Amino acid sequence: MIYLFVPILAWQGRRIRATVPRLPEAGGPTEGTARGDGAPLRIAVIGDSTAAGVGAQRHEAALPGYLAAEVARHTGRAVRWRVLARSGATAASVRHRLVPRLRDDEPPHAVSVAVGVNDLLRLRSLRTFEREVAALVAAVRECVGTPVPVALSAMPPLGMFPSLPQPTRAIFGRRARAMDRRLRRVADRTAGVRHVPFTAPSHARFFAADGFHPSSSGYADWAAELGPTVAEMVSRG
Repeated sequence: MIYLFVPILAWQGRRIRATVPRLPEAGGPTEGTARGDGAPLRIAVIGDSTAAGVGAQRHEAALPGYLAAEVARHTGRAVRWRVLARSGATAASVRHRLVPRLRDDEPPHAVSVAVGVNDLLRLRSLRTFEREVAALVAAVRECVGTPVPVALSAMPPLGMFPSLPQPTRAIFGRRARAMDRRLRRVADRTAGVRHVPFTAPSHARFFAADGFHPSSSGYADWAAELGPTVAEMVSRG
């Protein structure tokens, strides 16, 4: 159905690219440690521009840093975080270009994955998207060498993004929901993989200046949703 709207999406896409500010990825170290007791638990955050912290100044104040702090709060343990991410990444490009870098460090106790928006923008079919996400999870485990727990972040609610004009906002919102069901299917069919829903943002502070990516406050909200699941995963491991 989405392919029927390609001319409209293309026209409005040009307007969006011309008017929406392009924000950089978060700066600073791409790894760090949240305080706690004992030997640090290790988590890796991999994915697209949201994993890369676009909309925040530093990774400590983006998804990786906030997620580590949440896991530390729930477990009482120190948590070492690491981010492997790139703006514009799809599920396939994360698998091919970023996942192999997991071999460069100690194996993580859990991996948090944030992908999907760029697959949507490239109009990937639902079947292709599901297949690529499943392959991504398999590649993560192959690189780590164990059936490491994986948390799949839900697709963001594109139907609420301020930067998207109508009807693109409604079309993308519906497509994102369909893709999210595919993420849930991957999780349901794969042991040790969890799909983590995200409550729709309820305040304007959630969004960065581009009206598309989370702000630092938005990343904190997102990490608060992810934290309990990832904490449970590393505790079981």
